[in-house]
Amino acid sequence: MKINDKELDINELTKNVYNDRQMMKMRGNGIYLSDNDVEVLNRYDINYQKYGSLSSLIFEIEQILNEETDLSDLEEISKKLSEINYYNNTNKWWWLYGKNNFKKHIKWKRKFRDSW
Repeated sequence: MKINDKELDINELTKNVYNDRQMMKMRGNGIYLSDNDVEVLNRYDINYQKYGSLSSLIFEIEQILNEETDLSDLEEISKKLSEINYYNNTNKWWWLYGKNNFKKHIKWKRKFRDSW
């Protein structure tokens, strides 16, 4: 790519911006982890592949955190995974509106959307 008569390589310009080790990737059983997360879990001999769900992995991490102190890197992973688990597995609309009000909300939303 040429800018101001200089040949620039987009990959060279963005190599420090994009860090693939931080990107969350599907690791199986509905568990998303970055390469850095896997590295930390391996450091504590936690095999994420043997867990059937994200909740069971979080439970194991919390068990280790209850026994040990000063494991800030593992604690950060636990917080991140707990947040992911909450947002992926909590049905927020039913809780917010209740069953009957939720149906009314959907009808209102459709009516409002169709009026545009």
